[in-house]
Amino acid sequence: MFETLIESNKKKPKSLAQSLVSLAIHVGLIFGAVQVTKGVASQVREITVDTTLVFLRPPENPTPPDPPPEQVVERMV
Repeated sequence: MFETLIESNKKKPKSLAQSLVSLAIHVGLIFGAVQVTKGVASQVREITVDTTLVFLRPPENPTPPDPPPEQVVERMV
């Protein structure tokens, strides 16, 4: 069932070149993300500057509807 143990094929540690390439890629991605989102902050500030207040009147009490007309029912014999 278990022919090969997990630790039997240990991976080699990363070389210095691999670490430097990984670091450069991550720094580039983070720098790019900061540059892309930098302009968005000024647009958000412009949008949030609008502080217009709108006052609405409370709804008026509606008048009750007229009662339905009385119906006269005659019975024929």
